[in-house]
Amino acid sequence: LEDNRVPAAIVVDRQAIAFMHGLPVDLMPAWGFDTAKVRGGEWWRAFTAVLLHADLAHLASNAVFGMVALGLAMSRYGAPRALGLAWLAGAAGNFLGMAIRSRDYHGVGASGLVLGAVGMLSIQAASLWRSSRRATRSIVTGLLSGGFLFLLLGTDPRGDLIAHAGGYATGVALGACATWCDWAAAGAAAFKDRHRRQQA
Repeated sequence: LEDNRVPAAIVVDRQAIAFMHGLPVDLMPAWGFDTAKVRGGEWWRAFTAVLLHADLAHLASNAVFGMVALGLAMSRYGAPRALGLAWLAGAAGNFLGMAIRSRDYHGVGASGLVLGAVGMLSIQAASLWRSSRRATRSIVTGLLSGGFLFLLLGTDPRGDLIAHAGGYATGVALGACATWCDWAAAGAAAFKDRHRRQQA
């Protein structure tokens, strides 16, 4: 969500903690994506802003779609890597929005992270290239499906379209890199296994 004025921020799983410890709930001043402060050196806001939401409806929307997209991405790439790459994609979307816009603005929300997970899922069929060079059709189908999901989830006029698109595109790129790394690791392991058998 991108706006010049963002209501009191709500952060997933931290609102209750803040109440229990008597801490202020509004974390927007410290964690929100404020482009003026990011340009001033506070780059981490691109990451912490992903944890903040403008209101409960914004939080609920990202939680519902995020659990599905992240759950599927975790099953494919592994939980720590999928979460880390999706978070990186969300932050990259924030940086892209700042780079393209000339005016200063504030932003919060995990939509870039969620769409990063969608992008990772869109390119997962690239792993089929290892077993068949005819996998192009499956890869194109996956990318088209991911594109339709992006249109469904990422083009709300109230949201930050640039950050959403950046998160999705970065997710595709990171998913392709992760798939290639898995492919390379599997090939290296198979080579070592053959070499060991030849020596035995």
